[in-house]
Amino acid sequence: MKKYIWLFGENLGKTSNNNSFYFWKEINEKQDGIKKLFVMSKNKENLKHYRKLDRKSKKNVIWKNTLKHWKYYKKSDMSFVTLSYKDVQPTKFIFKNIKSAVISPIVYLQHGTLAMKKINYNGKSYNNNMFRFLYYNKKIKDTLINENNFKPYQLKYSPYHPRYKQLVIKNEEFASIKNNKKSILWFITWREYFGDNRETERFLNNIKNTINNYNFRKYLNEEGYSLKICLHQFFDEDKINYMTEKLKDIDIQIITPNKVDVMEEVAKNDILITDYSSLAFDFTLLGKPVILYQPDINIYSKYREFYYLDEMKKYSVTKINALVEELKNCKNTVNQFFKNKMPDTIDYEYIKQGKHIEDLYNYFYDIQIKDVAFIGYNFFRKRWNNFCNSCFG
Repeated sequence: MKKYIWLFGENLGKTSNNNSFYFWKEINEKQDGIKKLFVMSKNKENLKHYRKLDRKSKKNVIWKNTLKHWKYYKKSDMSFVTLSYKDVQPTKFIFKNIKSAVISPIVYLQHGTLAMKKINYNGKSYNNNMFRFLYYNKKIKDTLINENNFKPYQLKYSPYHPRYKQLVIKNEEFASIKNNKKSILWFITWREYFGDNRETERFLNNIKNTINNYNFRKYLNEEGYSLKICLHQFFDEDKINYMTEKLKDIDIQIITPNKVDVMEEVAKNDILITDYSSLAFDFTLLGKPVILYQPDINIYSKYREFYYLDEMKKYSVTKINALVEELKNCKNTVNQFFKNKMPDTIDYEYIKQGKHIEDLYNYFYDIQIKDVAFIGYNFFRKRWNNFCNSCFG
């Protein structure tokens, strides 16, 4: 039986806490003739996750830019990524920077549920190696075909992200040990306009003004909430830290997603405040309140297009006092903007058992074993010449 190689990776190899990792972890030990390898960079968080793996799983981790990485990258039959093909791509050979080509068919698992920001990927991305693009919002399919030029066969629907199994399990674990301390997660995403400009200065001032707002602080104190501000991993933390140094009367902590387990934060926190992050779907899956706080929506939308702009605005706020009112009124409610784009009912037992992951595995295993190929696409390149010869005689 022919041996196949699948590569998995996420966030340039820097993390092991999202869809690619949990998909790999769930199917890693299957005896099916497929070698499943996860690409990791050697950093503090990855090493911590690596140590927790069983012996067999550790053997199927490859460290980024090693000779082993280059070897299997060139031999890979399919690559499963969370952010881009760079999640599995080697970039250095010894000490020399090298740009390697996109070789294997790419399965884009994504890290979010499409509902707000438009993506730049299309059916011909990755040099025509976009094999499958997973989407988790049923209503977005026609839009992806019409606006992003995907072919219908390139789109694969899944009701739940692979990481949701771990999310549901973690949520139950934290619920069983929940104390009286309540917490709010404020998740701030990256802006294309960030730089040395007025827009960035205005954005930072808005965060400072929100934290210092009397009504906001009064609400946190009276309700007993702590506040975690989670910045995008590319954000300069120093620009935010100085804002909170003198605020001793409220409990504020600064975190970044590459230094924490984001799913633990979703499980531990009671309310999410965010701007444009699809993390709102994770909170909604667990039945937790989400507040869309978008004070810079006018400038943001000049740099980034949206799929549901008008609908989104109906469920968002732009002023500090409106944010406080939303906090007062959102207890035990979900944001309908996100709820409307998820399955009508959530089957938590199905998720806990990992059946959604098993369904995805069976789908891609079946494709791999049958060596599916399409004219004009370089899928399963090792058999491409034979395929073309058989097609064209």
